[in-house]
Amino acid sequence: MKVSKNDLITSYNNKAFERDSLIIPEWKLKERETFLTYMKKEDYNRLLEIGSGPGHDSLYFRQQGLVRDSYSPKRFFSFYEDETIKQLLTQFFQIEYFYIVPKEKVGGKFHFQSIILRKN
Repeated sequence: MKVSKNDLITSYNNKAFERDSLIIPEWKLKERETFLTYMKKEDYNRLLEIGSGPGHDSLYFRQQGLVRDSYSPKRFFSFYEDETIKQLLTQFFQIEYFYIVPKEKVGGKFHFQSIILRKN
């Protein structure tokens, strides 16, 4: 089956509308506020967002005056246990904050790691 460029555009636009209409869960709003508070306290204005998803957080942080770079690693962290992630990250960064949001709160099969890192 050949897919036309217009079919791809229509499919993307339909999914974008679906993503944009989702309500952001309370746990994610809390983690976002924790991060913003940390950034303001440290007087930082630049962040690297890993796995930025549909961009709701990116828009929020930009509206709060932060400059954002992003990298989408295609579920990179999902291949590792939490302690292994910590060990890997500490080779390159200082871990300022590592919080596990339980899968029951996230709503799915996997939990979510909220991580704030500082360059070594």
